[in-house]
This record gives sequence, C-alpha cells and structure tokens, in this order.
Amino acid sequence: MKSYHKLATVICLLVAAHALYAQGPPTPVNLVAQVKQDQHPEVMLTWQVPGPTMMSLFFKVYRSADDSTHFKLLSATNRPGYHDEWVNPGHTYYYYVTSALLNISSTNISESPPSNIASATIPNSSGRPHGVITGTVVDSLTRTPLPFAKIMFFPISKPVLWIPNTLADSTGKYRAVLDTGTYLINAQAWKMEMSMSPLPPYRSEWYKDAADPLHATPVLLAENAEFVADFDLVRPLPPPLASISGTVTDSSGHPLVNATVVIVRTMQEMLRLAANTGEVPGLGTESMDIQGLGNVRGVLWKGLTDSSGNYQAHVLAGNAYIAMAVKHGYLPEFYNNKTNPMDADIIRLIRDTTGIDFSLTPRPVVQNSVSGIVRDSNGVRVPSRIVVLPVQLWPGPTSARFEHTDSTGAYTITNVRPGKYFVLALPFSHYAPAFYKAGAYGVLRWQKADTVNIAISGDVTGIDIGVVAIKSRGFARLSGRIRSGGGSPEAANGSPIEGVNVLAQNAQGEAVGYGITDDTGAYTIDALPVGQLSVVIDRPGYLTSQDNVTFGTNDFTLNRDYTLTPLSPTSVPGNATVPLSYTLEQNYPNPFNPSTQITFSLPVLSNVTLSVYNLLGQEIAILINSVAPAGNHRVVWDGKDGTGRSIASGVYFYRLQASSVSGGETFSSMKRMVLVK
Repeated sequence: MKSYHKLATVICLLVAAHALYAQGPPTPVNLVAQVKQDQHPEVMLTWQVPGPTMMSLFFKVYRSADDSTHFKLLSATNRPGYHDEWVNPGHTYYYYVTSALLNISSTNISESPPSNIASATIPNSSGRPHGVITGTVVDSLTRTPLPFAKIMFFPISKPVLWIPNTLADSTGKYRAVLDTGTYLINAQAWKMEMSMSPLPPYRSEWYKDAADPLHATPVLLAENAEFVADFDLVRPLPPPLASISGTVTDSSGHPLVNATVVIVRTMQEMLRLAANTGEVPGLGTESMDIQGLGNVRGVLWKGLTDSSGNYQAHVLAGNAYIAMAVKHGYLPEFYNNKTNPMDADIIRLIRDTTGIDFSLTPRPVVQNSVSGIVRDSNGVRVPSRIVVLPVQLWPGPTSARFEHTDSTGAYTITNVRPGKYFVLALPFSHYAPAFYKAGAYGVLRWQKADTVNIAISGDVTGIDIGVVAIKSRGFARLSGRIRSGGGSPEAANGSPIEGVNVLAQNAQGEAVGYGITDDTGAYTIDALPVGQLSVVIDRPGYLTSQDNVTFGTNDFTLNRDYTLTPLSPTSVPGNATVPLSYTLEQNYPNPFNPSTQITFSLPVLSNVTLSVYNLLGQEIAILINSVAPAGNHRVVWDGKDGTGRSIASGVYFYRLQASSVSGGETFSSMKRMVLVK
C-alpha cells in the first residue's frame, strides 16, 4: 500500500508539472555571472527558475565573446548553475540561459525564451610575459569554417599559471592570449545534441595534423609573438545501422508485454566523452525519465516489447552498448541477468545481433526503502546511478539493486530486502564514484564506507552520498588491465575483473581522472595532467590497491596492469563442520614476507571487522568490514596499508571483532605478528 501511495504521488506531481508547462517551460530569471580568479580563471553562472521544476527539465547556456549579440550554445546542464572554464584574460563574456523540456511522446524539445543577459570581464594578467596564438578551424573536405570549434591549449613548460581554452567565432577563427611557454594545441568540433549518434561529428586533431598528443608538434610561444595554428578537421563517415533484438520474460519464462528496453552508452564511453570534450555527455535527447529506472543518461534507443515480449532496436554498428529492461512490478535488469551497472555485459555491435534477452524478477513484497541525495561539498546535486550492494566478503554475482537518481540527484529505492548494504553512487560524468559515509565526500575505498541496515519494515532516509568533481585538465592517458591475483593459490586465477574503479589523484588529493574496467578487465583514463599521480584501484570484495605513476613531457601514454587480491571465504582443511564458537588463529607464516594468512571461525552469520594495527595502536589497514557466513575463513594480507603502500619491517597486531547478525554473542580477539624484510 505504501508503494502504491508513493507511485500515485509521483504521477500526480508529473501530471501537475506537465499541466503547468503546457504553455512551455519556464523562463530562467536572475542570471548572475561572477569571475573566479585562480590559477585557472572561470565564470560562475547562477540563475533561478520560477515555480516548481520537474525531472525532465534542463537548461541551455548561451555565450557571446566581446559583444552582446552573437550568442551560441555553450553547454547544457540539469541544474541552475554552470562554471565556464573556456575563458581568456582581457575578454568580456555575455551569457543568457533558457530552460528546455523533452516531450517524451514526440521526442521534441521545447525551449523557453532567454533569461536576462549577464556579463563578466576576465582581468588581464599583470606582470607576466605573454604572446598570441591565432588560427582558423575548417572542414578538411569542403574548407568551410567550423564556427564555435573548441581550441584547447596544454602547456608542457613551467611555470604553468593557467590552462586557457577558447572557442572559435562564427567564421571559424580564434585568438588566444597566453603566457609564454611551450604548448600542445587540440581542436575539436563537438555537437551538443547528438541525435542518438554515439560519435562526434568531427575527429579531434592535434597541431599539426596529428591524431594524438604523442605525435603533436609543440608550439614555442615567445614574448609578444604571434603564432598561427590552423586546423582542418575530418568528418568521419557514419557507420551503418545494425539491430539489437531479444525477448523480455518473467522469471517463469512468460513474455512481458510493454516492458521498456533501453540501449545506452557504456560507462566507459561516457567517461571518455566527458574527459576528451569537456562537455557533459548524455543530455538533450539522450536524457530520459523512465519509470522504474529514474533519470537515464546516454540513451540511444528506447522502445517497448510487443505482445510476444519481443523488441528490436536500431543503432549504429561498430560501437559498444549496454542494455537495460524494466517493467512495473519487476526489478530492473541489465543484460545479461546483471543487477549491478558495474557488471553489465557490454554488447559490441558489429552486425545485427539477436538473443539479447531479459528475465525480470518480481519486486520483493517488502515495505521498506532507502533514499537520499547525491551532491558535492558545494551542495551541487549530481545525477547518478545508485547501487545498493549487499555486504559480503567474496567477489562474484550478488543480488545488488540499482536504479538512477532523478535529474536533481535524489533517489528512492523501494522493496529492498532486509539486510546490510553498501550504497554506491556512480555519477554519469565529471564526478568520481563514492560510497555512502555519513558527512564524508569522495569515499572510494569500500572498506571505509558506512553500512546501511535495512529492517524488515521501514524506510531508511538521509543516505546522502558525497561526491568530488574530477578536474580533467590534461592530455595524458593511463590504460591497462586488472586481474584477480594474490592471496591463496586458489584465488590467483588471473581472470579479468569487471567493474573495478580506477581513480587518479594529484599531489593535493584532487581527483583528476577516473576509469572503470570492462568485461575484459581493461580500463582507460583520459585527460590526465603531466606529473606524478596516485592511482587507487578498488572493487568491493577485493583488497584496495594503490600505485604511483609519473607522466613526463614526452611520456603521454602509460600502460599499467594490476592485480587485486580477493577476500574469499574458504574451508580450512580437516575441519569441514560448522564451528561451535568464535576463534582467531595465529597467522601463518609468522614471521612473514611478503604475505601471511589469517584464519578465523564463525559459529553463525556475523558482522565481521578484521583490522591491522602498528605498535602505536594506529589502524593501518582494514582487511574485512563485512558480513560473513558461519564457517572457517581465511584472509591473505599482502603487507600493505590502507593506501596500498608496503609497510616497513616490524611488529604488528591484527584484531578480529565479530557479532551475530541476529543480535546474540559478540567476540573480540587480538594477536601479534612480525613482518621481516
């Protein structure tokens, strides 16, 4: 009954909102432009929307440089605010915004009249030598100018005071005043609304006529000099269409009529587009509110099953996709029987493909939910995928739940079975993923996350997840593969691990790039800065790892393969019966180098924490913070701390804390071990 009332309330709100916007979306008001003067100057825009808003409402930002008449679409956003980083000192920029609404029945976009015009002047740099780079961007075949192409400048000499970028004017010409130094220059013509195409209209190009920064020609800009860098961009031929088809049934094999099937961009492609273009991918016609899923970004096809439960989608061949299916009364699902977006099978479409089938499970008849908001430390709400992940020790298939937030970053996931969970937010772009931890932002390591207890009946609210922005300002690329390894011989099978989060951070701890492994274990992080970076490799059920990498001025691409040690419950040989009591055994070997095994026993299903401490009593690693079944368990510790660094020789302690999930006995024990190198 509770779910029915919630659904009725949502329907009423949607009906009221559509009635309110019958004459068109509301016109934004009180647009304000403020200059943020830092190493990288930018203009911060804020505005207001009169009256209530609805999930499918988004905003278009228009800009004109040095005059208030020649406006061009700059970007689109789902929130009433935007940071324009594509500004140069000594120029005045004018802005207005409109609100837009996607008509789901016709897929047309209606747009409001413009807001008031706001302007901002970027102060000239004082006391710093500078020069000018100019040029023209044209179509390589027709030689016609490409208006409003984006030109990006990457300094590879020191000191670096800012990384300026600019847009070409309506004739394809651009002009940028830059600090003296050596630059690599990139040009791209990006179309904001891609009309269901997963490909940009032009190939990105590096000066001079290079496809990547490794083969680019550096430009040395002297004081008071003017350098001309022209670009002729190539428009690739669009690939042919191909079909994806299949059947949606219930768990008993009966066809489901009018089930919604959605074909979307992969998480890897969304990250690549965001990093390489600076734009927010998946907006406009690619953003849809879908009942049972929430606000979905990167939608390239959406349709309903017929009377036999069949569907057929037509999208461009030669690209990779993921597919989702949902129907009222059933849990949403990724192909192939996956309930976690990090594990979704990737469809690499070469030709017409059949057999992309779904078998949907009825929603559990339990009256409870978990809800919250995804936002950054500035209060900006961040649309995301939400994963409610059961707490367990070992990797492999899980009964995870997923849905999306609405366009304001709010989520509610209903009918969640009782249990203990991690809650993970996977933003669509420009933000790193993060686990829920009360009052914290950017918690990527699952061992440091708070767990959420879902009771048999009741709603858990306020599970707000704090995320941090990714500051991609470079051109370097880190790629590689991640496999299972380490630990016991049984675990070191070398198999690829899908859904591993790989986060790059600079010396200040800021997130500068993010990637996620696909079903082959491969990951790629684009737009990384030159210099030393820290790389965090994390996946629930595995020990988090960390590494340092360094990009030099001539090393723009690096390949790093990693292995993650799984936490896997195993039966201790010679003792196959369920233990009668809690025990913690002495680690073996001891002393050890480089790894050791820690064995413990649980008589019942228990909440378990296994931690390592130094002689000062400081916690240096959390090996387990999870729920474990009754039985004998073995964990292999590789002698690394919580950041992935190898620790020094010495005496350490490990402590097991366990308590019955049903609220019975509790247990705590600590033992000593010695690392000798």
